Amino acid sequence: MKPRPSFRVSGSRMLATLVVTLVFAVHAVAAASERVVYDFQPSNQYPPTGLVFDQAGNLYGPAYSSTGVGNIYRLSPPAHRGGKWTKATIFTFNGTNGALPQASLIVDAKGNLFGVTFDGGTGNCNFNIPGCGVVFELSPPRHGKTWTETILYDFQAPKDGTHPQSPLVFDAAGNLYGSTIYGGDMSCAAENGVGCGVVFELSPSKTPGGAWTEKVLHAFHGGLDGVVPEGPLFFRDGMLYGTTLQGGGGTHCQAGCGIAFAVDRTGQEKVIHRFAGKDGGGPVGLTGDRAGNLFGVTDEGGQFEWGTIFELKRSSGSNWTETLLYSFSGGRDGGNPTAMISDDSGNLYGTTYTGGNPKDCGWEPPYMGCGVAFKLTAPNGPSTWTESVLHTFTGSTAPQDPDGGIPWGVIFGKTGLLYGATMIGGTGQCYTSMGINGGCGTVFVLAP
Repeated sequence: MKPRPSFRVSGSRMLATLVVTLVFAVHAVAAASERVVYDFQPSNQYPPTGLVFDQAGNLYGPAYSSTGVGNIYRLSPPAHRGGKWTKATIFTFNGTNGALPQASLIVDAKGNLFGVTFDGGTGNCNFNIPGCGVVFELSPPRHGKTWTETILYDFQAPKDGTHPQSPLVFDAAGNLYGSTIYGGDMSCAAENGVGCGVVFELSPSKTPGGAWTEKVLHAFHGGLDGVVPEGPLFFRDGMLYGTTLQGGGGTHCQAGCGIAFAVDRTGQEKVIHRFAGKDGGGPVGLTGDRAGNLFGVTDEGGQFEWGTIFELKRSSGSNWTETLLYSFSGGRDGGNPTAMISDDSGNLYGTTYTGGNPKDCGWEPPYMGCGVAFKLTAPNGPSTWTESVLHTFTGSTAPQDPDGGIPWGVIFGKTGLLYGATMIGGTGQCYTSMGINGGCGTVFVLAP
């Protein structure tokens, strides 16, 4: 398989059958309206993941800076139609309280934000920055303008997991669930002694203000069991569904093509699909529809080796069947997709961080294009799924079009518009290791 593009500001990522029904899809170009609502600047740059809304319509996400180890920003909508969005940095990490936030945040009904940092804390790790990562809560200011951070858990290594890099998910009882890409089973051979990763549960104290308790639900062992869990977990009916980037035994991929798994609250794990390469490789999380089906993307693999969109449907009992819905070509339709969302009609929306116009972002090898936003239209009856490109990002390659590049997913706003962040592009003056101004990133709004 082709090498995964390695452009990451933090440099922290270490990336790598059931019956498969091939459904050949057609590609279309849709007319959509995209608008940049904020251009990041060097003091607040390179947003590495997607966004979350609060009930007031503010957007939140993590970013980096030219000095420091990451921060959390808020974008507030304009008071009047056509006005400017307002950006504020609401919290800055210092290493001890976390470093390098790389996963989307989640928000509760009170407006508290929850997330993870890849590094930082007091744990005995020194991967990029000291510390093994933390789970944190940010509470809105009650008096004054200061947000308050509470560290819910400080990973210590090795058995409890290290380096969380996926969004958290709540259950109805207020427990938090997530995964770490390393730690757990330190004897697994797949990751050079740093562990194969875990799925964990965090339970709040019964005493207000007390410490949260971490429980490892499953430690991956490599091989057929999978390794490096990454991407969003999906919670339904007491079960957690997720994916690992590698492992599973697929010989098409150097370290295995990854798995989809289910874990219950007791820690019982079941592999529900092992990817083989042609049906995708390197899955990065799952989402679901109202009918109980699971959907996801793979970073690589498929017909053209540029990633896929797949569906997992329960076939009988605890068995699942995978259907390949679309294979990206790496061209105008995009390549290397990120996690998706769905609408009430069953259509899927997402982004790719390469592909589009191959002339754009060529200054950052091995990128070929700055990525696209896409829609996959659900078929009526036994027809094919159709991919439509909603927007092709330029990454500020053209000065007259200071657009973003390398998008990391989209979310729906209250009015049905899509919002997302791009890691590069825009009008900010941020330079690559090659000395080229690639922009500092953007936040955009898109009509689906």
